[in-house]
Amino acid sequence: MSGHIRIGASILKRSAAVVASTSLCGASVMLLAPTANTDPIPLVPLSNGLVIGCVPWDHGTRVHCVAFPWGCPRVHGDYVVDALHTMIRGHQDEYPFRCVNDGQAATWNIDTDPNSTFTFGVQACRKKDFEGDWCTRYADVTYTPPQPITCPAGSPTPTVSAGETCAPKPATILTPIEGPTLDLPPR
Repeated sequence: MSGHIRIGASILKRSAAVVASTSLCGASVMLLAPTANTDPIPLVPLSNGLVIGCVPWDHGTRVHCVAFPWGCPRVHGDYVVDALHTMIRGHQDEYPFRCVNDGQAATWNIDTDPNSTFTFGVQACRKKDFEGDWCTRYADVTYTPPQPITCPAGSPTPTVSAGETCAPKPATILTPIEGPTLDLPPR
């Protein structure tokens, strides 16, 4: 009989260890998994096939933009693009951009106030030697700054900046009230 008890205790310990490790793995996955409302870069699909995202950058002094490689337009028939042109305040810049075989995103910074709305243009191109590039049409990207988040009622602050977390509602403190006691009959 005691052999069964030892085996039972051993199985119980092993089962508890498996449950604990499974719970920890599940909790770590939930902590690391992204959620829709915490996506760091809002994506904007454009009319020319590109997918662009822009966020405030460098402690809120400029805007950082990314052209993601899964937006892969074709030009002049079925040629894959390999460069990206940006048109910002009348000035054109060119960046390498590869959108096949796992791709290479194009990134650039815009020196502007990240708290104001502005528009700029982007186009994807296939580089050529002497004739000029084959390009998509320019598409406008309108950057809109992240809006503040409204905190729930009772939070110490009514709003916080986008990306921040609202402070929890302060705990309610119960204080005793002087007065007669309530005597309940025994059960």
